Amino acid sequence: MLSNILSKNEFWNRMKKAPWALVDYKHLRHNFLKSYFLPEESDKKYREALKEQSLFRNICTVIPGPKGDSTIFVSDTEDKAEWMTPETDLQKNTDEFDRIKLPAHVLSVLTTLDEDMVLQEQFDLESHLINRMAKSFADGEEDAFINGDGEYKPYGILDDTKGAEVGYSTAAIGYHDVVKLYFSVKKKYRKRGCWLMNDETAYALRTLQDAGGTYIWNHNNNTILGKQVYISDFMPNPEQGKKPIAFGDFRHFWIVDRLPLCVRDIRELYATDGHIGYLGHEYLNGILVTQEAIKVLKVI
Repeated sequence: MLSNILSKNEFWNRMKKAPWALVDYKHLRHNFLKSYFLPEESDKKYREALKEQSLFRNICTVIPGPKGDSTIFVSDTEDKAEWMTPETDLQKNTDEFDRIKLPAHVLSVLTTLDEDMVLQEQFDLESHLINRMAKSFADGEEDAFINGDGEYKPYGILDDTKGAEVGYSTAAIGYHDVVKLYFSVKKKYRKRGCWLMNDETAYALRTLQDAGGTYIWNHNNNTILGKQVYISDFMPNPEQGKKPIAFGDFRHFWIVDRLPLCVRDIRELYATDGHIGYLGHEYLNGILVTQEAIKVLKVI
């Protein structure tokens, strides 16, 4: 890894001044993208910034994965607790593991900065670039984790084949439709369940009342039926053919990180404008490993 070759200060000084010719490229280059691993300390800062910006990385399961394509094993077997007596013979469950093949997808962000600003000694390129890329990558991930179709990107929770199951369908969302979606999710997944929708859907749900005038939305803590509501701009509006509400245990959506963030500088392309380009790459995938753990409401 690059962190074994260059110290953090050396890395960022070279990112500012670009004397890469002093370094043996074959030790720094990562496959066809010719980018460079962030030093370990910088990558840790990036991961912290990314989690702060990311909705999905706070409600889903994030696991490190091996470089390249790999197979992950998933089991949803439930073991039974029993009270023991001298004659008790515990029943053993046989784990049944599903094998899921996950290719390593690449998500990229290009950021341009003013060269004069970058070359100022007091300018903190590390913090600026990390925070700026973290916001862009968080948005790109969230869009794919919701709407991805598996074509050079993950399968999102709204995908018709690999995404969440339709728990309930309705022509117009009412109080009882939301309740029915809630109970379409098995109890074990409702326990740590949460809601996901966009602002327009949330606005509509805030006004829903039962026959006695009780609002379904708790305005004191932004919960529905005791479960937290999260807002994403990448969820669709409540229109015909769309799936505007998701509910369930999002820990069953796995984000698989392959490598540290990779970055390269691009000088010549922006030299006439007095800018420096920085191209970042994430290597990752994501998938809902237990499809019944999250259910969606579909407008028909």
